[in-house]
Amino acid sequence: MKGPYKKTAKQGSGEKPKLRLVHTINHDNGRTAKVYRDTEWNEYRIKYYQRNIAGKLQYLNKSDRLFSERLRSKQDAVDVAEFWCNRPESIYYAQA
Repeated sequence: MKGPYKKTAKQGSGEKPKLRLVHTINHDNGRTAKVYRDTEWNEYRIKYYQRNIAGKLQYLNKSDRLFSERLRSKQDAVDVAEFWCNRPESIYYAQA
């Protein structure tokens, strides 16, 4: 489609959003959070990673939906990412 009716990445055109890495947080406990800026929508997104037993970063795609809101401020996004990286392990699991 041409003109103002052209589909964008968020409207399901199959295109990936245009993300630019703006900040990375690495913590001693093996958690990493990367803050990206969506240049098309002027939002910030956070992607979460955890080191596995082999020492490689594993992308936690399900946690993006749980923890990452559509953040309009870079500082807000960095604060949320730092909180996730620094929080204790016991918060992750519900007590039975």
